[in-house]
Amino acid sequence: MKGGPLVKTSVRLARLSEMETLQKIYDQGQKFQVKQGNLHQWAPGYPGLAQIKRDILKNHLFVLVDERDCILAAMALIAGIDPTYQHIEGRGWLDETSYHTVHRFVSAGLRRHSGRDLLKWAIGQFGNIRIDTHKANLSMLQLLEDLGFTHCGRIYLLNGDPREAFQIHLDQGISH
Repeated sequence: MKGGPLVKTSVRLARLSEMETLQKIYDQGQKFQVKQGNLHQWAPGYPGLAQIKRDILKNHLFVLVDERDCILAAMALIAGIDPTYQHIEGRGWLDETSYHTVHRFVSAGLRRHSGRDLLKWAIGQFGNIRIDTHKANLSMLQLLEDLGFTHCGRIYLLNGDPREAFQIHLDQGISH
């Protein structure tokens, strides 16, 4: 139910037993993006059960859940240097201090602002967050702007596809 009564949520690591559910949520996210005109960010079937399993086993996959433990949103949150972030065109990163990267960010569409809440949790936990998205992912671009992320330029994925790159760093009061 979208926009329903406020429910208590929490963030935890995803479980192997949730792999199929998570892939279904990613499939819904991919279909939503296509309907919004973002045809190229995620191919059908992305990220796939093997990637979801790797993320879970490495303790990278976090989920926002409601009081019934129903998954509302998910993201891979990875500490350390992201190889695709080594070269950036444009303004450049806010700084070169330790950061966490958000990948495979998705909302289940069950509760309004659940994706926002999960990303705000990551910012609150780690302070220095980098993220990238496709230029056609208008809902994500708006969310990043709303949360105070700075557009730092363009990065390229390992396959050469361009992505818009953003960073927020609360510890040093660095953003915008």
